[in-house]
Parts: sequence; C-alpha cells; structure tokens
Amino acid sequence: MNSLKYYYVEFIYQVKCLINFFKNVWRFRKPLYQFRWWDYYSLLQFMQIAIEHMVDETKTKSTEVDSTRIPKIAKMERASQILKNQLDSYVYMDMAEEKYGKLIDNDGDFIPLPDRPNSFTILFFINIFKWCLYVCSTVIRQY
Repeated sequence: MNSLKYYYVEFIYQVKCLINFFKNVWRFRKPLYQFRWWDYYSLLQFMQIAIEHMVDETKTKSTEVDSTRIPKIAKMERASQILKNQLDSYVYMDMAEEKYGKLIDNDGDFIPLPDRPNSFTILFFINIFKWCLYVCSTVIRQY
C-alpha cells in the first residue's frame, strides 16, 4: 500500500512538471521562434517575459511582507519596462543601413592597399567595421 502511494505521488509530480513545461513553451513561444545563436534580442525577450511573469506571481501568490514585497515588485516592473523600451527601439541595423547603405552579404571584394604592395583588404570587412562603429556609438549615446 505504501509503495502505491509513492508511485501515485511520483506520477502526479511528473504530470505537473510536464504541464509546467508546456506552459513555459507557450509563454516563451515568440522568443523561441525568433531565437538565433548570434543575436541577443531573444534573450532580452526571455528576460522581459520572465520578469513580467515573476511580477504577476509575486503580486498574487507571494507570502512576503508588503514592506519588502512592494519595492521588489516596483523594481521588477521598472526592469521589465526598460527591457520593453530596449526591445521596441531595436532599430540600430535600420539606422546603420540608412547611414552606410545596405549590408553586403557576400564574401567581399579585394581592394589593393596603396601603401603596401601585394596587400589587400576586403571591402566587406570595411563595411562591417563602419556598421559596428555606428551601432556602438549610438548605443553609448543612449546611456
């Protein structure tokens, strides 16, 4: 009898974990779909969604004292708002394209260097360097 109770409890626990897994997949479906290993945009989306969920659960289910809970909730809401603002203004690539033209997505063209004989540079890397400088300077100016 006691072993049946153990298996029943274990089964219920596994079912709850499985349900929680599908809830999380549904909650994070947009950043999961947009996730690319080279881009941090989805990571910011994951963080914003997780913080919003934490705020909701802390407001409704927390047993913490109000004097410490309310400031934590305010800070989490502020962090979520900052992330939302950052995600909404994710237009650095568009701004760089306006200033430096479309990014060339090819292997690049070899350009001879005038000061060094038998030396070349790739036009693609020059464009990428200009883009990086522009995006970094724009981000730094915001903060």
